[in-house]
Amino acid sequence: MASGMTKTQLVRHLAAKLEMNHKTAQSFLETLAETAVKETKNKGVFVIPGLGRLVKSNRKARMGRNPASGEPIKIAAKTVVKFKIGKPVKENISGKTAPKKGNYPGALGLLKLRKGNYPGPAIAAKRTSGRLSRGDETF
Repeated sequence: MASGMTKTQLVRHLAAKLEMNHKTAQSFLETLAETAVKETKNKGVFVIPGLGRLVKSNRKARMGRNPASGEPIKIAAKTVVKFKIGKPVKENISGKTAPKKGNYPGALGLLKLRKGNYPGPAIAAKRTSGRLSRGDETF
């Protein structure tokens, strides 16, 4: 089974990418995790822009089977947390679209916004009758 990035590796990557010290990067990561848990618990949803959302979901009580004996058992209702991947990330990972740099900020982009070097959202061009247009302008 493939292993993902460890917390230490993620902190080092954040620190290098955003040109900050390890302590600040670790503090950011811990604050993000604490906020995600708190907001999901209180409001039922926490959105990480450009990545996805944590959603609290209630499962109803249901009947199940004991796999060893085969006899029916009652499974109690419970609250679970699901992570729903955002559409741009899903398409990027599946290879349906090429990654568009700067199109959506994600967690790293949010920190860059704070530093003041993020270019901002591009004006979306829509296709109308064979011509690209941006509002009233046609180009």
